Amino acid sequence: MDTPSHGPLASTFGRQLLDMAAMPPEDNHNYAQAMMDLLVKSDPDSANALSDDGKSALTDWYAVMAIEDYRNVAFGQETLGWGHNITNVQFFGLVARALGGQVIVGTELRPGDPSYADVLNGGNDMREFPDMAKLKKLATKWLRQAHPDVVAEVEAALAGGVTVAEDSRGREDIFHFITAQHYDNEGRQARFTGAAADRAIRSVVALVDVLQSDSAAFEAFILTQGIKKSNVAAPKSTGF
Repeated sequence: MDTPSHGPLASTFGRQLLDMAAMPPEDNHNYAQAMMDLLVKSDPDSANALSDDGKSALTDWYAVMAIEDYRNVAFGQETLGWGHNITNVQFFGLVARALGGQVIVGTELRPGDPSYADVLNGGNDMREFPDMAKLKKLATKWLRQAHPDVVAEVEAALAGGVTVAEDSRGREDIFHFITAQHYDNEGRQARFTGAAADRAIRSVVALVDVLQSDSAAFEAFILTQGIKKSNVAAPKSTGF
């Protein structure tokens, strides 16, 4: 647990997400870059650009994700999706952070952070609850309207992997579609090498970047979708 280059390793999912919440704004780009470099190329070098909180969050995500994904295979139950789920929630966290630290709670947009996912999960393994899915779906809907070229590039860069027909949630949630590519039981991720790997990484990082750079328009869009602004803070994880 004693890690001299960053904060203590997390002992809960909630602690990992609290570290993610503590990252400075510039870590959004760096975190997305480091995540994708690890998922696509097993390359850890870009993690050096992260803050100490970012390094802590990334280390815990990757270590726990890899363990959970191994457990799926070791138990002979690859459809459990434990590794997939903890990566999916990282994208939820990046969307919340792009909004300056806001999450959807029911029909309200409230101040909050990625650890709201741990609250919804009751401290257990990361499943996707409606409030989490709604935020990512609205982000996808807005991106398709405001930045269709960025979404189209993600879909083109990931073509040949898991299809939308196979990943029904990916039709409305581009982040779920991205995550599905990296937990493909048919091994199609192996095609992401060389230039194809670089393109896949760039496309996803660009998606995260535009959410942050155009966050005011993104928030305004959310408030046209039956969601009301609230100053009541969303619950945060108490996990350590």
